[in-house]
Amino acid sequence: MQQSAKDPRAFRFGVFEINVDASEVRKHGLRIGLNGQPFQILVTLLERAGDVVTRQELQAKLWLETTVDFDHSLNVAVHKIREVLGDSAESPRFVETLPRLGYRFIAPVEQVISIAPVSDLSSEDRKQPQAVPPLGTDQLDIAEGALQREKHRPQKQKFPWHYWVVSLGTLIALVVWLIGFRASKARESFLGSPTAPRINSIAVLPFGNLSGDAEQEYFADGLTDMLISDLGQIGRLRVVSRTSAMAYKQTNKPLPEIARALNVDAVVEGTILRSGDRVRITASLLYASTDQHLWSRIYEEDIHDAFRVQREMALAIVNEIRGQLSPTEEQRWLRIPSVDSEAHLAYLKGRFWWNKRTEEGFSKAVEYFLQAIEKDPNYGPAYAGLADAYLMPAVRGFAPPHESYPRALTMVTKALEVDDTLADAHTTLGYIKKNYDWDWSGAEKEFQRAIALNPGYALAHQWYAHLLSILGRGNEALAEAKQAQALDPLSTSTNRDVGLVLYRIGDYDQAIVELRNTIEIDPNFALTYITLSNVYFAKGMYPEAIAEREKAAAFSSDSASILAGLGRMYALSGNKAEALKTLDALTELSKSKYVSPMDFVLVYAGLGDKEKAFLRLERAYEERSDALGRIKVDPVFDSLRSDPRLQDLVRRMGLPQS
Repeated sequence: MQQSAKDPRAFRFGVFEINVDASEVRKHGLRIGLNGQPFQILVTLLERAGDVVTRQELQAKLWLETTVDFDHSLNVAVHKIREVLGDSAESPRFVETLPRLGYRFIAPVEQVISIAPVSDLSSEDRKQPQAVPPLGTDQLDIAEGALQREKHRPQKQKFPWHYWVVSLGTLIALVVWLIGFRASKARESFLGSPTAPRINSIAVLPFGNLSGDAEQEYFADGLTDMLISDLGQIGRLRVVSRTSAMAYKQTNKPLPEIARALNVDAVVEGTILRSGDRVRITASLLYASTDQHLWSRIYEEDIHDAFRVQREMALAIVNEIRGQLSPTEEQRWLRIPSVDSEAHLAYLKGRFWWNKRTEEGFSKAVEYFLQAIEKDPNYGPAYAGLADAYLMPAVRGFAPPHESYPRALTMVTKALEVDDTLADAHTTLGYIKKNYDWDWSGAEKEFQRAIALNPGYALAHQWYAHLLSILGRGNEALAEAKQAQALDPLSTSTNRDVGLVLYRIGDYDQAIVELRNTIEIDPNFALTYITLSNVYFAKGMYPEAIAEREKAAAFSSDSASILAGLGRMYALSGNKAEALKTLDALTELSKSKYVSPMDFVLVYAGLGDKEKAFLRLERAYEERSDALGRIKVDPVFDSLRSDPRLQDLVRRMGLPQS
């Protein structure tokens, strides 16, 4: 039905009032949340009250031409309408479902010209608390201060107009959200706690890519990552990290089962569908144990508005799990970075390739991060990503430390100059200070700063545990390792590191338990077998140790560190001939790829050739080998520990003296 200018633009039914022009739904005069497509569907049903509105009619009127996820999106939208109206599909009072056909609004509807404002309501209705009270002085100060800082900030260069549109739009969304956030607290104080379940932990499941184009996986994964990062900044909320969440990509497991495995109260799930430069994002927040929908929203936007949409989505989710933000966190959410849309998309592609953790992936990541920086020279996350892409080849043994670490340091320093609140950049800088600069106190400050900014960032806890372990602070290291494990329960890396810390503090039996559990999560992760073999060897279980090391070699036959550890075990168990063979293999391997001097140290130490072992240790010192930091606590260096030359090396590195 086409409406004329005189057609009613408001409807009443029961205790509800719908103002079409204002896009408002009120119950007893109080505004309640319903917007986007759910609101438009409700209006369409009200306009045709008593008649069947077919699914095809709704699709033609409200959806994009590409309709891969239409059924799911429509079902979510209708569910949201029923949730707001307190209706049900089984016993409908308002919206009736006609299977495979469409929907019908079945309650009596009164069409009116306009809805009276709250001030014109009856005295009885005015007794109800207002849904959105005025901003208090503190909120006005925060919002006004943010606007003034944006207005008077010195400009290094003139940015295109769409930078500021994105920033201003997001700022407005943030201020509106803060009003709603304060209002929710006021309502709880006046009316008592809401019936919605309290959420203390959450997982963002991988967003599904419904575009039929594998090239769009980067966008779906990037949206997932950004939401995890945003929600992880809430100190009182435990947010499952990316690695564990990604284990459920394209899974059909029931939601309660996933929630039990991840030990969370709620999950966010959704899909993306891209058609040209348009993208539709469907997202839902569900209480896990009951599969109850707490919030859902459909966003139809230009792909270049992705950053704003992601931020709005995070704000909406935070509002649903109200009561979680501290005043400091509220102020931090008001910080609005100016983001070039093309730079942001290039950054997401860079992170997509970086997360593959392969030599090729790091190389491609460098290309995309450089593209992002070229598009926006003031985009801090792009510099942080480039630092990680330069750093990880050295961490994985693909490149020598003296080549990778300085380049990574330059990029992460630039990232923090642009934005000092980037938790991942502080984590990377902490890692560089720990492994390359041997600046132990500086590294600790960086890890602590990263955790303060994003308590849910598992990698910061994990690398902080490494630092505490090599400094001999075993109990603190174990606590951080277990915190990383809680945030990323399905990560082989975090689980293996709990076993590693236990090994270094001498709790061998519990280390074996943790490492065996890690193998159950992923039986193909070579590092787990390496650590387990070291534990067995420390217990004097030589055959078991060699067997585990050989399993590791089967997964990575050209790994220098695996060969070196095997050579050490052969030597100490009396098989000198095999130990010498591993030395030959390492020498041959070094002709085609980088082999750390520390790998030779292990074999020479096992053979009892201390002179050659210390020659290689000095070379490792000159190269700033990242493996050198563990010489004080790792049992593999026990045979060298009494030598004064090792104590001198510990002193030169600034490690705590025994």
